Amino acid sequence: GGGKTTCQLDGNSTKGKLSPAAACSPVPCDPPTHSSGCEDKHYQDTCTAKCDTGYTGGGKTTCQADGTKAKGKLSPPATCSKVPCDSPPHSSGCEGKHYQDDCTAKCATGYTGGGKTTCTADGSKPKGKLSPPATCSKVPCDPPAHSSGCDDKHYQDECTAKCDTGYTGGGDTTCQ
Repeated sequence: GGGKTTCQLDGNSTKGKLSPAAACSPVPCDPPTHSSGCEDKHYQDTCTAKCDTGYTGGGKTTCQADGTKAKGKLSPPATCSKVPCDSPPHSSGCEGKHYQDDCTAKCATGYTGGGKTTCTADGSKPKGKLSPPATCSKVPCDPPAHSSGCDDKHYQDECTAKCDTGYTGGGDTTCQ
């Protein structure tokens, strides 16, 4: 608003009027990206920014003047950032990923699974989740033939193999 004006008489009044009208309007503030609740706000308006699904942050904020005449700024900023995803345990390749990032989880030695995945969000948690999960599970071990005591064992499990009647050997062992 503002600008150069001239006071003119309108002929029907004892007062003049400014021409053109020099009205002053409050500056607008842009809402935080990836949010709702702070649209169409102007100087001194207060609002609560609600982050979109997959984003975290937001909160209560007020439109403030920033020293320019064209735009205001929200204070505090109430920014919305992408939620992070945890890398699957016993894997590499998905560290530091955030909402909508793709990655390939590579399982550590002794683990199987992993694969291509994407960081997604359900909207109710401050963290994302990988979909599909890309979990890494311990590799199963076959028990020694003609023995008992080492059934259903997995990587790094310890057991004692007891040989069946008519067989010799056995003993303490670790699945590797």
